[in-house]
Amino acid sequence: MSGPHATISAWQRDGHEGVYQAELHDWSLRVSWTPNTPTTRGAFRWKAERDGEDERAPEIDFEEIELAMAAAEQFAKQDADARAAAEAQGGQGDSEDSDKEDSGD
Repeated sequence: MSGPHATISAWQRDGHEGVYQAELHDWSLRVSWTPNTPTTRGAFRWKAERDGEDERAPEIDFEEIELAMAAAEQFAKQDADARAAAEAQGGQGDSEDSDKEDSGD
């Protein structure tokens, strides 16, 4: 299989609910199977939940569970990277402002 690969060891099967779950980058990730219907083909889908955030669940169908897991992991990592960059940007701005205030005295 080409494309991204999931961190399989991070995922745990919830036998009661029939989903796979992982906790990565402050997100609770879930991959579930949507069965075939007379009008649609079955597929794996992922969703992500995080405290204080709206649930993210793209309308993308995956034929393979590993691809759905990898897409969920990629989403969580990109979000974590964006949050870290925003925090670093905010932190730099604060220190620059305080440096300017200090130099004026």
